[in-house]
Amino acid sequence: MCVIAIIGAVAVSAIAENSNEKTQLTTITRTLDISPARITTYPDIDDTYVFTIDNAVYSGFRTDYSECEVQTINFYNQTGDLMTDPTDYVFVMDIASLTLENVYDLNTSTSNTTTVTYNYCANDYIGGWTKTILNVIPGLYVIALLMAIAFTIFWILKKEGIDIGI
Repeated sequence: MCVIAIIGAVAVSAIAENSNEKTQLTTITRTLDISPARITTYPDIDDTYVFTIDNAVYSGFRTDYSECEVQTINFYNQTGDLMTDPTDYVFVMDIASLTLENVYDLNTSTSNTTTVTYNYCANDYIGGWTKTILNVIPGLYVIALLMAIAFTIFWILKKEGIDIGI
């Protein structure tokens, strides 16, 4: 009996973890080389140069779920400071384009490496009503496991002749 409960607990943990991974957005941290946006009066920035964000809905990637659109993007300068949209950069969600502004925070460093973080849907992402059902399955599994354990306990007690008054 105890073995069944332990196996069930391990199985429900694995089921919940697997379904949780498939229904959560993936966070990407990407290094962005901004050297193509530099202009001849180094270290100034060409504010018309467009960077494209990978895995964005506009490109046809995961258009089946609206939550897969890149909604929020965090852009950090070369020293790791969080930049502000639209003061330091402009992100256009509809076309997933990122343009940098010619600002002091980007011009004070000779480094061309910055960081961009955003969420997107992985290839195995499950959304919509299927996501709701998938998230309910571990709870239903626990209820079934508890019912099986209770039934087994009552069956053993009855077999042993112990009356519990139910």
